[in-house]
Amino acid sequence: MFGTKRLRLSWDLPLTQVQRVNNEDGGIRFAHKAGNDHDRYLIVEDKRSQAWFYEQIGGVVKSFNTRRRMDS
Repeated sequence: MFGTKRLRLSWDLPLTQVQRVNNEDGGIRFAHKAGNDHDRYLIVEDKRSQAWFYEQIGGVVKSFNTRRRMDS
């Protein structure tokens, strides 16, 4: 996650560590395989933007998981 004001990385979470992605009120939660203490939450206030971004994330995660299964 990064901000546009200072262009600083706030956190990163490799897809290999993502257990699931949840669309929640006010944002998107990235559930970490190591447990709730490591979850990351992305605030997206606009509902339409949140829905669009959640769809995009879903496509990326699905593609990533498909490639991992093919490589195994």
